[in-house]
Amino acid sequence: MKILTQMEAEILGSKFFFTGKPCGNGHISKRYTSCNICVQCVNDRRERRREYLKEQSREYHRKHPERHRKLAKEWRLKNLDYVRRYMRQYMVAYRARLKTEQPI
Repeated sequence: MKILTQMEAEILGSKFFFTGKPCGNGHISKRYTSCNICVQCVNDRRERRREYLKEQSREYHRKHPERHRKLAKEWRLKNLDYVRRYMRQYMVAYRARLKTEQPI
C-alpha cells in the first residue's frame, strides 16, 4: 500500500490514507482521512459494541419475557402475510428433508 499523509489523501479525495506506522493499539492499518482513526480500531470497536448489544438484548428478554411475547405477537399480527409465506416455505423444506432422511 502506498504511504500517504492525511493531507495528501484529502487533496486526492481519498477516504483512507496509510502511514506505515502503528496506531496507539499497535495496528498497522490504513486510517480514515476524515478523523485519522485506524480502520482496524474502528472494526474492533464495532465488534465489541455488537457483542455488548447482543448481551444487553438477551438480558432484557430474560428479564421481560411477557413484554417480548407481547411484542412478538403484535409483530406477527401486523406481518401475517409474511409469516404465512415463511411458514409455508419452511414446511415444504421440512417435509422434503424428512423424505430424504433415512430412518434409524
